[in-house]
Amino acid sequence: MGSWPTRLPTLLGAPIDHVLATSQWKTAGFQVITTEDAAGSDHRPVVARLSPAT
Repeated sequence: MGSWPTRLPTLLGAPIDHVLATSQWKTAGFQVITTEDAAGSDHRPVVARLSPAT
């Protein structure tokens, strides 16, 4: 899903916003939040759920 710009639908936007983590973490989930598109930013918020790597 594209996180930028909010003026375009997520399927046409660019996925330029990232969450960086070390190898000590694994991704448990990732979501681009579209409900805040009218908040004034040209980027959509992203949420990442991380858990310790085993």
